[in-house]
Amino acid sequence: LIAIAIGIYSIMSHDPLEGKEVAMPQTGIIAENASGKNVAPLEIIIPKDETDSYYIKLVNIKTDKTDMAMFIRAGESLDILVPLGSYELRYACGEKWYGEEYLFGKNTEYYKTDDTFDFTEDKKGYNGWTVELTYHADGNLNSSEIKDDDF
Repeated sequence: LIAIAIGIYSIMSHDPLEGKEVAMPQTGIIAENASGKNVAPLEIIIPKDETDSYYIKLVNIKTDKTDMAMFIRAGESLDILVPLGSYELRYACGEKWYGEEYLFGKNTEYYKTDDTFDFTEDKKGYNGWTVELTYHADGNLNSSEIKDDDF
């Protein structure tokens, strides 16, 4: 009976993230699931003085599926091409990386942009966006905190 009680305590007190920090990925695209060609520009900037890194998902508004996932280290930028369409950015941020399953561990913060990002083509070419993920009192990009289940 004592062995069972100790075994249960051991299982219940085990933190799956404890000691599982792993090396952060390089800044870049982690996954692509879209069927269209990557043609429209997207630049995401994380300011030099930012201490958080970001795991970002480009979520298709029509399908609610992630068409692209990317990782951007603190203080770095990513300049890529994405498929045409309307998207919402969902992002998770933190300082320590525990892999794609746990992201930034217990301290992960989750957000989604309130605005839609339209990537289009016209006579002049492809239209995209530059996004700086930082707090500005007079900023023009609003984000809302979301639950991890909504990420």
